[in-house]
Amino acid sequence: MGKTVLLNECRSIGVLSREAASVAPAQRYGASSVPEAKDLILSASGAYQYFLQEYGYAAWETAPEKALTFDDARNAVEIGRAQLNQGLFPSCWKRASKAEKHFLRLMARDGDEGSSTADLAERAQEKQSSMTMGRASLIDKGIVYAHALGVVAFTVPGMADYVKRHHE
Repeated sequence: MGKTVLLNECRSIGVLSREAASVAPAQRYGASSVPEAKDLILSASGAYQYFLQEYGYAAWETAPEKALTFDDARNAVEIGRAQLNQGLFPSCWKRASKAEKHFLRLMARDGDEGSSTADLAERAQEKQSSMTMGRASLIDKGIVYAHALGVVAFTVPGMADYVKRHHE
């Protein structure tokens, strides 16, 4: 029997240490970068693995030379963000119900750091207990996770910014 693969699944895979994120697979193929280019990509990605892949792929495909310049890195980040805005972020958004999207909009105000469920309930002018089902469903879908006791955060960095830019 074949293996079932779920596409557009949003799961938290965490961030790499800065040291681990600095090791580019492209180095094995003779590619290099100026330190400012590497710093820009690391900063823009937040060392989040999927973003490093998107930005790295964009750099590999668009840089005219094997030595990545700061301008090449800036272009790669721009292209990578456009890809994320067309793929990963919308796929997470589309999986949320109307009520869950309202919850995500409330969360987006706090950025990627996380939101207190008490604060979210106050913003929504609802009882905290009424937020429980939506919270649980978003956790089950892998769009948010329990960051700490009474706090939820987006599983994907940059999701708050995407929600603010496209769905407020």
